Amino acid sequence: MVRSKIFLWLAAGTLLFAACATAPEEAPPARALLATPTAALSQEPLSTPRASGTVSFPTETPLPTLVLPTRRADEPAALFWDGMPTYPGDSQPEMFFRLEYDPSVWGLTKNVAGEKALAHRSIPNCIISPASGRGLPYNLTSQHQMRALGNITYDAALVSENGTPKFALYLGGDEAMQIYTGFQVSFGDESEACLQDAEKVLATLTAIPKSEAKP
Repeated sequence: MVRSKIFLWLAAGTLLFAACATAPEEAPPARALLATPTAALSQEPLSTPRASGTVSFPTETPLPTLVLPTRRADEPAALFWDGMPTYPGDSQPEMFFRLEYDPSVWGLTKNVAGEKALAHRSIPNCIISPASGRGLPYNLTSQHQMRALGNITYDAALVSENGTPKFALYLGGDEAMQIYTGFQVSFGDESEACLQDAEKVLATLTAIPKSEAKP
């Protein structure tokens, strides 16, 4: 049921785009995109095609610079980000997600929506935020694939406008499927470098009891 909901979200943008084209090709069956065998899952970074020019959303405004915490001299080499899964109905009660990150690369802060998020310290506008599936505006299209990151398999979608990548969405659960949650990776001009570093973090996804979650 969960994967069907995800496909419907992803298919909405694609079908709407295809409806405006001349003599569109018949779309594959709904289950086809989700039936990729684990052994055949792509291990390459999520593709970000290069565009010949910069294209912006009509209503897009510059994002404010996020304030990152200053690194302490005694800070450990790895820190944790704990949070509620974005699909609580598909997760076990009282279970949280946990991601492990390198504090020299990422800083735990809050995004423009006031949610906890990881912001890259050296790649501008590279941010990992909690997310769930949603409909796409008519001017956006998505490239969907199954992504095997470490021991975690994600339904991943690269969302673009006129061929220019805008953000990527990753939906998945821990190995024991105690949680199901989603993350959006936003990026600026350095999309490939951002996605490579973000996928290292997403590969660490685990589930923990709420009582063990760090504030």
